[in-house]
Amino acid sequence: MRAARFVDERDRIRRSNPFGSKLNAIFSSDIGHFDVIDMRHPLPEAYELVEDGHITEGNFRDFTFANAVKLWGTQNPRFFEGTRVAKEAAAVLAAAQTPPSPPPNNPALQRRPLAALPIRFYPGES
Repeated sequence: MRAARFVDERDRIRRSNPFGSKLNAIFSSDIGHFDVIDMRHPLPEAYELVEDGHITEGNFRDFTFANAVKLWGTQNPRFFEGTRVAKEAAAVLAAAQTPPSPPPNNPALQRRPLAALPIRFYPGES
């Protein structure tokens, strides 16, 4: 996983993704893999991304919980019913239903009329 693909308030990370986009990465581990001797080790290893300053705690929460909830919960809103995380999952799904905030006031990200775009239909055409 490339930690730089998370987007947060730090400009250096925002600049690394086109248009400040965010990839909704999901924590996945081969916990049952032969070289994982103790199942308690993969998650603390992943948290080192926060400790080393590559991502924020909010990014880590999204990575290990919220993105997975959105993936499975938007396909089946009852997916988490009866589980230990049902209340937290419902809160994540409710927040996902709210419209996103308006884009930042960045001229490079503003929509331009099609007439203003340099479109070429054939090679060599001006």
